[in-house]
Amino acid sequence: MNTTNQFSRGILRFIVLSLLATICTAGAATERFSIIITPRSGGYVLWQTSTPIASGSMGKTGSFTFNKYALVDLTFKPNTGYTLGRVMELTEGPVTLDGNNHAQFGPVDHSPTFIARFNPPTPTGVYVVSSTNNALAAVIGDISGVYSGTTPLTLTKVARTYDMTVAEDDRGKLSAMGTIQGLQQKPTTGTMTSNLDYANVGGIVTISGTPTGQLRMAINGAVDGKPIKGSGSAQTPLVLATGTATAAIAAPMVTSTPGLNITASFRANFNGTLVAAKNAPYFIPVGTPAQSQFKKNWSLNLSLIAKYTKSGAEYVEADAYVTLPNQQSIIFPIQKVKYSAKTGYRLNLTHGKTNPGGKPGKHTSILIRNMTMTQSAGKWVITGGTINYKFLGQSGTANLIGFL
Repeated sequence: MNTTNQFSRGILRFIVLSLLATICTAGAATERFSIIITPRSGGYVLWQTSTPIASGSMGKTGSFTFNKYALVDLTFKPNTGYTLGRVMELTEGPVTLDGNNHAQFGPVDHSPTFIARFNPPTPTGVYVVSSTNNALAAVIGDISGVYSGTTPLTLTKVARTYDMTVAEDDRGKLSAMGTIQGLQQKPTTGTMTSNLDYANVGGIVTISGTPTGQLRMAINGAVDGKPIKGSGSAQTPLVLATGTATAAIAAPMVTSTPGLNITASFRANFNGTLVAAKNAPYFIPVGTPAQSQFKKNWSLNLSLIAKYTKSGAEYVEADAYVTLPNQQSIIFPIQKVKYSAKTGYRLNLTHGKTNPGGKPGKHTSILIRNMTMTQSAGKWVITGGTINYKFLGQSGTANLIGFL
């Protein structure tokens, strides 16, 4: 089409619209645009009409009137942090917008209703959730390590050197191996040996928010060459206290060394004599070297990262790993998450691996619910939520804010 024809058609269109507007004005016929804005704080709409010549801004759901057959311009503006989702006309469906989120309608001969839907801001950032920041969090205890030294006389009648290695697996189960002076073990097959190897000596669980050792042991061997055979169990909160040291085969002795309160039951035949107790309380001192083996701090590193599809749509990925008290890191699979203005983020972190090529674990999980966030000084900060965590056979629930 040449320039002359384009100009002629433009003039003709202007004349027709002017005539229609004149007729409409003479008859005082009007139409109305109703616009629903959701959510209320999501954005606003700029409007402009040709007859009458008027303009305005709508920051909430409302309407405006104009003369029949007028031209109407609408421009949709998201508020800071929000993005425009889509615009719908209730009877006609989606509205096509230009690159400036603008559309022109007309000549308008009816009164439509539009819905402008804005997408809430998407919180992103890097966060560290650490037990060292929350004194009310359930402690996750790890006692794996090498224990060596000499038994106190409050525990044994004769001071005995020992060198034991204790291991705690991802379920909190304990195993121990090493040597204790004068103690020998008779394996199921083989001869008596001083190399002690106990594959299962109980484990650690959470009771009333406290890591608690639930120990058990069977013995078949000798002490100083005298035969001993029996079994026993014990329970102790892994919390250091002070008290009067007591033991099964030693006299009570007052000690200032912190220790553990233990409730024990055992039954054994020692050199032909029955030794037994049921739910007996004992206080066992724990020296400084052994105290240093108790590890409790852990942390969760969480990255919320904005990603985009090929069409430009935004979504968020959660990339997280937890560092356990034994300094082992569990890497969780990356997952897509969606933020809700009412309920925040929900993250269910499971099937983590100790290394990218390893097998997914079954005993480590973290569930974060209702993690709400707000912007402060240009950054997203966590304002609420709860965290449920389970690893090393122990678990806890706490307010997420207490960890930050």
